[in-house]
Amino acid sequence: MIDKMSFTIGWLQAFADAEGYVGSRGKGRREIVISNTLEELLIYYQEGLKALGIYSSLCGPYHHTDMPNATPIYRLRIQRIEDLRKWAKLVGFSHPQKRDKLESII
Repeated sequence: MIDKMSFTIGWLQAFADAEGYVGSRGKGRREIVISNTLEELLIYYQEGLKALGIYSSLCGPYHHTDMPNATPIYRLRIQRIEDLRKWAKLVGFSHPQKRDKLESII
C-alpha cells in the first residue's frame, strides 16, 4: 500500500507535468508555474508543497482581455532557487522536456 506522502508527491508531479511549465525570464528570473481555473485546486497543491517545505505563491485571477466570458486563470509560482532545487529533488518532472528545462535553470 502506498503511503500518504508518496501519493502526494506523485500527484504533485503528475499535475505539474500536465498543468505546469518551467520559465526563465532573463537573468535570475526562473520559475515553475502551474496554472488552473480552480483556485481551490491550486490552494490544495500549495498545501502539498508546504508539507514538503517548498514555498510558493498564488497569483490571480487573470482575465482574458480578448475573451471577456472566459473563466479566470490562477497561477501558482515556485521562484526561490532553494525551492526550485528542493522541488527538483523531491518532486521533479516525469515530462522529459520540462525536466531538462528545470535542470538547465537551476
